[in-house]
Amino acid sequence: MHIARRAELSRLHPQAQGQSLEDILISSETALSLIDNYVLSLQAMARGQDLIREPVSVSAVLHDAAHELLPAAKQYGVTLELDAGAKIEPVSMHRTSLQAAFVSLGHALIEALASTGATAQTPLKLAVHRSRYGVVAGLYCGREEITVEAFRRSQLLQGNVRQPHINLSAAAGAGVFVADALLKTMSTSLKVSRHHKQCGLAAILPPLNQLQLV
Repeated sequence: MHIARRAELSRLHPQAQGQSLEDILISSETALSLIDNYVLSLQAMARGQDLIREPVSVSAVLHDAAHELLPAAKQYGVTLELDAGAKIEPVSMHRTSLQAAFVSLGHALIEALASTGATAQTPLKLAVHRSRYGVVAGLYCGREEITVEAFRRSQLLQGNVRQPHINLSAAAGAGVFVADALLKTMSTSLKVSRHHKQCGLAAILPPLNQLQLV
């Protein structure tokens, strides 16, 4: 829908074709990324969640995810911040799937922030911190209704709840749904989370026990 509207605008205002084409390119790449990540989750489920685990630096994954999200964030006027944490131990995960999950989640929340007009005063933070349950990593912002409603939208795609009356578009829910599907292939899932007085969506990741004897 966004691509179609930008193409129509370009037709009506030829002087704006350069910016319209740039927006169309970013939107199409975002859509293709979401589709690729969804296919990745389906492939993992088809293999019975038999993913190769490896020691993964969550801080590095969030850094790479932020870099991948930057074009879409600039398009929508959303500021990205990285709170990588100090000396967070590695986790045992499938790196490609983990980064794909954060990218899908990031696209969803960027779109959600833009749809509510909260981009100027509400940066989107990619953060990781420790908890008594493990390493918690996710995306946070200062608007609780955005992350909570985006999470509810994702549940609609799973058919688990009846549709509530909310303002966020279905695109936000789709990104959260894909992120959650990817995380479930690694035996975790998205949860509504709080960190430094901000609300977000995050997953608890198992730390790598380097002292364990195999």
